[in-house]
Amino acid sequence: MGSIGMPELLVIFIVILMLFGSKRLPELARGLGKGIQEFKKAANEFKSELDVEPVKREFEKEIKGSLDEIKNDLDKTIHIGTGKTDSSSETSKTGE
Repeated sequence: MGSIGMPELLVIFIVILMLFGSKRLPELARGLGKGIQEFKKAANEFKSELDVEPVKREFEKEIKGSLDEIKNDLDKTIHIGTGKTDSSSETSKTGE
């Protein structure tokens, strides 16, 4: 079984023309076109709703940035609360 060729398409077109007439054929084609367009639109909307990977990556970036800010704030608070600076903490570590 091969694909539909030109002779088969011509026969199908003639049968449709005989069934519906030349006046209703443009209306049917318009309706079919609108139906296909609506189907494609609905399929694309459904696909975009399921495609959460870009949103997930953006969310992970925001969370990582927020966690880094919180860590930096905690480090500053700990250094201020203990009265140590970075140089004094290094000095105490080396024992000088």
